[in-house]
Parts: sequence; C-alpha cells; structure tokens
Amino acid sequence: MAGIRLDYVQNLQQQMRLSPQMIQSISLMAMPAEELREYIYAEAEKNPAIEITREPTWEPPSIRLSPRSGNASESDEWQAFLESAPAPPESLQEHLLAQLSLLNLDDDERRIGERIIQNLDPRGYNNSEPENLLTATDPLSLLTKMLDIIRRLDPPGTACSDLRESLFIQAEISTEAPPLALTILRSHFDVLEKKRPALICKALQSRGIACSSEETEHALNFIRSLEPFPGRQFEAASGSVHFVVPEVEVRKATEEEKNENGSAFIIEFLSGNIPQIGISSLYEDLSGQQNKDVSSRKFAGEAVKQAQWVIETLHMRTKAIHSAMQAIVIRQELFFRKGPGHLCPLRMKDIAEEIGVHETTVSRIANGKYVQCEWGIFEIKYFFTNAVSSNIHEKKKKIRQAESDTEPHITKRGEEQNIPGSKESAKHLLKAIIEEHEKKGGKKLSDAKLSELLAQRGINIARRTVAKYRSELNIYSSFDRS
Repeated sequence: MAGIRLDYVQNLQQQMRLSPQMIQSISLMAMPAEELREYIYAEAEKNPAIEITREPTWEPPSIRLSPRSGNASESDEWQAFLESAPAPPESLQEHLLAQLSLLNLDDDERRIGERIIQNLDPRGYNNSEPENLLTATDPLSLLTKMLDIIRRLDPPGTACSDLRESLFIQAEISTEAPPLALTILRSHFDVLEKKRPALICKALQSRGIACSSEETEHALNFIRSLEPFPGRQFEAASGSVHFVVPEVEVRKATEEEKNENGSAFIIEFLSGNIPQIGISSLYEDLSGQQNKDVSSRKFAGEAVKQAQWVIETLHMRTKAIHSAMQAIVIRQELFFRKGPGHLCPLRMKDIAEEIGVHETTVSRIANGKYVQCEWGIFEIKYFFTNAVSSNIHEKKKKIRQAESDTEPHITKRGEEQNIPGSKESAKHLLKAIIEEHEKKGGKKLSDAKLSELLAQRGINIARRTVAKYRSELNIYSSFDRS
C-alpha cells in the first residue's frame, strides 16, 4: 500500500475585509436622526475625550420624572403619584419572549427563537430574511422548527414574510377555519383581489374548485376575521408616538443668494436637531505630555484618536447626505417649486452615479432621513419614483416656456428632467381626477374610464395599473364607491 505524501503549497490570495471602523461608518450612514442622537450621547458617555459642545435645541414632547425634596406631605403625594402611574405597556417582543421562556428548549433553539422575535417589525412580520439570523454552523432545520413554534404563539401569524403566509398560519391554527378558506389562502390568494364574492366564486370554479356562493361567502367572512398585522394590537396599546426629526431643510434662495451661488434653492442642515461634539482639550494635552506615565498617555491618546474618528465619520455622513440632496434638488426642481404631484422619475442609481458612490450608499442615505421644505416634511426616499409612460414630451417646449416666465431653472439638465412623468405624479393626478369628478355628483368612474382621462392629460397607463394606483391611494373601486 502506497504511503500518503503531504506537501505544503503556498498560495497568494487577495481578500477584502471590512474593518470595524468601516462597518461602524456604514452603520452611521444608515442611522436616522433619533438613532444618531442616541449614538452620539452613548459615545460621549463611553469616551471621556468626546465633549458635547452644543446640545440639540429640538426635543420631542415627553414626561420627565425627577426626584424632588420637600416636606412629608409632598413626599407622600409624590409616592402616591409614582404608585398610581400606569406601568408601561408590553411590547410585541416582550410578549413573545415571555411565552418563549416557558417552553422546553435547548440553548440553540432559544437563541434562534430570540433572534427571530427581535427581527420582527411593528406589524409582526420579519424585518429581514430569517436565514440571515443563522450562523455558519446552524442547520436550516433549526430555523424552520423555531419559525413554526413562534408563528403559533400569541398572537398567531407573527414571524411571517407576507400577508398571505400570516393569514394562512392563523387559519391553519384555528379550529373554525372552513376548508375553502384554507384552500384560498394556500393556493388561490390572488382571487381575493376580485373582492366581490360572486366573482371570487366564479374564479374558483373556473380553476376546478367545487364551491357554492354560500360556501364562498362563509370562507370570505372567516378570512376577514383574521388579523392582517398581528403586531398591530401591541403598537396601538403602547400609545407611543414616533416623532420625525428632519435633518435637512431645502428652501428657496433669496435674490442675493441666487446671485452669489447661482442656485434657486439652498440646502441647510438643521444642526439644532443633532448634538454637536468636539475633543476635550484636557485629553489632547494629556496625550502629548511626555512627562506623564506611559499608561495614562496611551489611554488619552487612544481616546483622542477614537474621538477624532467619530467626528470625521460624522462629517463624512453630513457630506454624503448634502451631496445626495444637491443632486436630488436638481433632478426634482419642479417638486420643490410646485409641490406634490410634480415629482419626476428618478432612480437611486442615477444619484449614485451623479455623486460617485455605490447605489447601496444612496439607499442608506434615503431611508429614515427626512427633508423639510415649504411643502412639508418628506423622507428622502420619497423623491425616488418610477417612471410611467407619458406623451407629455410633445408639450415640453410649451411647458418650458411657461416655466421660464416665472422662475429660472437650476441647470439645463434640471430643465430637461423636470417634466412630470413619475408614478407619484400619476397617482396625484388620478386622485385629483376622481375627487374633481365626484364633487360634481357624476357617475362613478371605472378604472378603464380613468385610464382614458389620464391619457388625455398625458399619462398613458393601463387599466390594471390604474387599479393598482387606486388601491395604493386607499380608494375603492367604482362598484364599491357607489
């Protein structure tokens, strides 16, 4: 038998790995204003070299309780107040974790179960794909088992990816679910778009499902009794109010600013909403003093270095948001001059190419960050919208001429871009047509008729697309509006 030979082979490879600083930088880019405020305070508490040089001037309304001194009567009143104060309501995560703690699970099952629960959004759905919660050594069967367990806790139907899956789990658990309801939710969920029982019954029969009008009505009544957002009851019970904190303001430039900058709009950061930080002069001096002991000098030097990195990363974040907003304002100039209903088609990819960053960076900038302008407060991602087919380009010359009589455009490219043809513009026009027609008490407009009226105003979209946009606007069909 031949012997086994072992050889050592050198292999040169290049690998790209993200440093902890780079990961933190990416995380900072994605943070909305409220999270950023908490992060800055946490860093200032952890690192003595970081000083808060200016506190934020904006504070959300809140009830702050603090100890007080006084006589015995006042002390009794204060104690009575504390004892009568209602306990904070239980969150969805707390409710599910309490049930999970009562189950007979091993350490790995409990770990994955807790991760699944913490991954839920306020509706009770998965925030990210559950597979991302596993480590390299965790089997997929472990995830499948824990998802099945958590979906059957109270409230049922959490930890699902979408509405259909959640409703099906709820129906499967229920002892009162009609067989036809399970069939619809399992394999024929799309028939529910028809809404009218007679049409749904007809659609099911055409697919070979034996059912009567009474059975269909009974199944639909049961499906209507299910909870589309299992976590909603906890969100409502908490009574918590989420305050939107705008980071950027876009305003029209004064004549003097136009002459100076050549821009029709000014982009300003609302610095009063975020605490401002600096480096402690004491620690800067300590890190450079040679007569101090080595350990103290090293500690001070590392603290100052970390503080410098935090400040630099915050500056990079501000610069990236400002660059993105400059490009957005140029592309969406008509919106900032005329308001909602005048958005132009715009992709994140377009802005990414414009400012020289990756598309995912623009996505991080756009999500959870808000812009204040004369038309209200909008999330940055609001300004990214798909194009719809339109024939208004034939009217471009007339529109340009009319616009040039009022205010100048920012750039020539902005002039080319600012022709309404986005999904948001189409939805805005659709809503206006319906409201205008129904104010006159006329016959309810069908989706086909709405499609024709939109085409007359330069927006060519199919009847099915009209139905989709109408649904997104929470406007019922002509049959249900009658």
